[in-house]
Amino acid sequence: MYLKHRTGKGYWGLKKHPELVKKVGNEFVDFVLPLLAFPKFLDTTNEIIVEALTIVTTYGLLPSDALILATAKYYGLDGIVSLDSDLLTVAPREGLLAISKVEDLEV
Repeated sequence: MYLKHRTGKGYWGLKKHPELVKKVGNEFVDFVLPLLAFPKFLDTTNEIIVEALTIVTTYGLLPSDALILATAKYYGLDGIVSLDSDLLTVAPREGLLAISKVEDLEV
């Protein structure tokens, strides 16, 4: 995808230009790959998936939103920060703080 985005060429166009592929590939390795290593991503376990499905079937939350809540619960987070009203409604029911504005952070 990166090659296509940077060059504007599809598979066959790139196939005919190996030097361009090398150049853009090196660019990816030098500049993009280090950025991908910077954040620590949380693993999604089978337990998280099962919990997300439970949240989907209990509250009718979309799977992507349920996955966020299930992940927060699994890793023992206190809460979530979001502007998504569905997440903000269900999070407290699942024992998570729901933060949507600065005032929510005040003790």
